[in-house]
Amino acid sequence: RRVRRARALAIALRGRAKAMLDDVPGARADMEEAKGNAPGCSNVLLFAALLSRKSDPPGAIDSLREAVTLDPRNARAHLALGKLLLEAKRFPSEALPALTLGASGYGRVHLEAALAAAQLRFKTAGGDAVEREAALQQILDVARTAAPSLLPLTLHASCAAALGQLRLALRSLGKAIHLSPADPALYAQRAQVL
Repeated sequence: RRVRRARALAIALRGRAKAMLDDVPGARADMEEAKGNAPGCSNVLLFAALLSRKSDPPGAIDSLREAVTLDPRNARAHLALGKLLLEAKRFPSEALPALTLGASGYGRVHLEAALAAAQLRFKTAGGDAVEREAALQQILDVARTAAPSLLPLTLHASCAAALGQLRLALRSLGKAIHLSPADPALYAQRAQVL
């Protein structure tokens, strides 16, 4: 059984490589073969969904839902599902739980999911000041656990500036500039805050 899953995953990865080389028909054939070899492999479903997310978003969402059902610990599948739900703009209330589940743990995927969840929470808070402050604190918490990392710092600065907390925004941008002093985008963002 493990050998079948490993073979299916290798075929799915070959399909991803073909997709990157613009061989979409070959990639689709590989994904179908991989799904046939291991129908219950969440990573094969994840790769198939990533391939079909532009051509068949509802099908990709269904594949990702199946992937997270089969393996609830698959952070990449949760992140992809959350992002796809946001892109579809039909399921924003479902996107936050998917992103939150993807954020549990450590690593780049978890960081990306945590930031996407916090950013979605900030955007959907509307005029609720308490919810916006909680989302801002969530972004700051992610920035602390992911240190040193530019993305949470710049996102925190943007959200703090949107709330009118310019000192806090400038502090986050100062930390970001310290990490990457040659990045002109950081100086431009700081100029906008000032």
